Amino acid sequence: MRKNSVTQVEYDLKTGEVLSQYQGFEMPIPSTGKGIAQSDTLVDCRTQYIDVRTKTVKDKNTFSVPETKVSGLFVMELPVGTTAVWQDETYLVNDGCIEITLDQIGRFPLRLRHPAYIGEEVIIENQQAY
Repeated sequence: MRKNSVTQVEYDLKTGEVLSQYQGFEMPIPSTGKGIAQSDTLVDCRTQYIDVRTKTVKDKNTFSVPETKVSGLFVMELPVGTTAVWQDETYLVNDGCIEITLDQIGRFPLRLRHPAYIGEEVIIENQQAY
């Protein structure tokens, strides 16, 4: 008699980010320092993550992006733990907000990443320098 196939998802214990998955009839030994969850199907790493409290698969959220045509100061509320890449510098949001001073005319990408959110690139446009 053959056992049912299982899906094991290895994830980051702090963030819930999916690190790897295995689907088969025997469960491999988990790596140390990683969380292990089971799922009925393979997890879509781009749109899903593991809720570290319940060890269940959840759909990622989308960032709430404000008006991106600004001059002077761009302010955006972000979840704590978001990584933001602005002009080749990486910032970790630890207070729920990012503030960017725009002092040049142009369009500039802001890349956002968080384990519980779909990664996004926001184009901030400054039409007038001060």
